[in-house]
Amino acid sequence: MRASPSGRRVPNEILRYSFPLLGPEAGSTIVPLWGSPLGGVIGAPSVALAGPVIVAGAWLARPGSLDLASLTVSSGGGNTGSPIALQWLLATTFAPVAIGAPVPDFINPTQPTGLTSRQLDFSDVIIPDTGAGLLPALIVPANLVIVGGLWIYFGVDVFWKDSTLRDPLG
Repeated sequence: MRASPSGRRVPNEILRYSFPLLGPEAGSTIVPLWGSPLGGVIGAPSVALAGPVIVAGAWLARPGSLDLASLTVSSGGGNTGSPIALQWLLATTFAPVAIGAPVPDFINPTQPTGLTSRQLDFSDVIIPDTGAGLLPALIVPANLVIVGGLWIYFGVDVFWKDSTLRDPLG
């Protein structure tokens, strides 16, 4: 919870992602599916960033912004590869565009066995007044080798624009 001039603020929404990285994703850009404890359909924790499938991965958001995020990575150990990057994408049409600053070291696949957690700030990700589809894209390096398993648990706070919450027709 963050403090604001008007007091404590509670997010209007928390986007939750939970998915494994299994290894076949190496060298690709993937979109984790949101809102499911298993990250989507079992055996399909993410979708390749290509064609109309991108619409399935987007969260349709009203105007507002993202805020703080919590990332926990569970590793079975023995994995190798370069860090996995994250870039938020905004889709107002079928061609999404990058929004906010990229996080080049979002996931460290070489972490030792166990859990690591950290907090991130995505307040630079602003959803326009028209609303949009919003999705995180993970850029997985080609040298990723998963040996002991890698599970990602990720939640991000969403604050909607006040005027859209008070609109009698919204």
